[in-house]
Amino acid sequence: MTPLKINNFSHMKILSTLLFLFLAMFVFPQEKPTLDIFLEQIADNKLTMDEKYALIQSTGHLALTEQITMKKALLEWAKKENDKAKLITLYSMLNNLYHNSKEHEIGKIYLDSAMLYVDKTNNVDALGALYYQLGNYYYTVSDITTAHTHYYKAIEYYEQSETKQVLLSMIYYRVGSEYIEREDTLSAGRIVPKMLAIELDEPFKIYYDNINSFAASYFHLKAEKDPLNIEAYLDSSLYYLRKAVDIYHSHIDIAPNPGGARRLVCQNYYRIAKTLQERGDIDGAWENLKKGEQLLVNDPSTESKYLVAKGMLQTKRGELDEAEVSLKQAEAYHESGELSAPGRELSIIYAGLANLYAAKKQYGAAYEYKQKENRLITQINDTERYNIIKELETKHEVEKKEESIRQLTEVNEYQQKVKCKRQLNKIKSVKQLEG
Repeated sequence: MTPLKINNFSHMKILSTLLFLFLAMFVFPQEKPTLDIFLEQIADNKLTMDEKYALIQSTGHLALTEQITMKKALLEWAKKENDKAKLITLYSMLNNLYHNSKEHEIGKIYLDSAMLYVDKTNNVDALGALYYQLGNYYYTVSDITTAHTHYYKAIEYYEQSETKQVLLSMIYYRVGSEYIEREDTLSAGRIVPKMLAIELDEPFKIYYDNINSFAASYFHLKAEKDPLNIEAYLDSSLYYLRKAVDIYHSHIDIAPNPGGARRLVCQNYYRIAKTLQERGDIDGAWENLKKGEQLLVNDPSTESKYLVAKGMLQTKRGELDEAEVSLKQAEAYHESGELSAPGRELSIIYAGLANLYAAKKQYGAAYEYKQKENRLITQINDTERYNIIKELETKHEVEKKEESIRQLTEVNEYQQKVKCKRQLNKIKSVKQLEG
């Protein structure tokens, strides 16, 4: 075999830089490159911008503040380039770092800076990143309409990208989940085929679980909205949930975010179990619930859901003592304050315990929990009604203020027109006198 020859001096510099970093990080892991080493590399006039920019790939071990310092140092070099793709990407990265540190408004400043250069590049990856981050910012501050506007702009760019399909799938998932939350089947239905058409490479194939989970949510919502075709839609929902679970088990070993994938597969096993339970397949529901239970992570919300489902199934299976333990554990989760908004799930627990104690012929306890259930449902309904009234009141106040501003604007415009007319008349009068 002929030895590989490197004739390009620039390539040799890149290789030497990356070799140094490799040795520091992997051969001598106790000596990972510090921020100072990276800053020295960035300040080195012998390195090109591409070489400096490549350093970003090796900074994952740095603290958040150090990563911010490094990217700020790179900004000064990126500004010198004619094509502003790297500059826009760096601004987007800085926003993301500030976003992760909960300093959203500081991050937004960098997005505003990036917007000054959108006409200085045609790089779809850089422009997609910018609008994706803008969408995330507005989503964080609960301006969903503006968030969606920017997300769809990001989608336009990422659909042209060969390397950012995983980010495209994430944006679709974020936007689509909002449609599911609103029960907007029409908008969600437009996204499903686009998501299913996305092609991912390793190590990102694990994200097919997101895609299939979303498709399952869409078909489950359709089942709720269309009772005449409920069985067909539930079949579709189960099909995509099972695909999502299979994807998890096939790709988890190389998943970039195994923790997130594990949380999602637990939710999917739970959803399969709930659907099978609703269909009367108690054994199938129990089998899937047990599989998901083995993968549970430290998440009180998911653990509580599992305990409730487990208690309900144990009641159906005639395991009344075991069901009581499960439901009482779920009740303790809620009443301890560990869950911020127990809501209707706690009412389901109370109903389950009422039915359980009735089956055990402990009618006093059954009556107590039925009363708890009724009081909580009344409280929830009153709160929901209050929130609806407050929302309408707020919208009405905003509407009144907008009308007041509109009227003031019209008055101001009228006054400006009168003032201009007077000035014109005055000029005409002067000219007539001069004539």
